[in-house]
Amino acid sequence: MIILTEDLLIEYTREHPEAKGSVFRWAGIARAAVWENLVQVRRVFPHADRIGHCVVFNIMGNNYRLGYED
Repeated sequence: MIILTEDLLIEYTREHPEAKGSVFRWAGIARAAVWENLVQVRRVFPHADRIGHCVVFNIMGNNYRLGYED
C-alpha cells in the first residue's frame, strides 16, 4: 500500500500524541502490505471494515479510525 498522506499522519499525531505509536505502527504495516481484498486485510487487522470504497481501520481500540480508499 502506498500512503499518500504521510504528512497528514504526522500532523494528526502532533495534535493527538497519544495515538502516535499506534498510527505509525499501522502505517509501517500498511506501507509494506500487498492486499487484494478485505479478507487479506482482516488477517492483519481483524476489525477493519469496508465502508463504500474505503477500508476503515480501528486504531487504539477504536478510539481513532483511519480510512484507506481503494
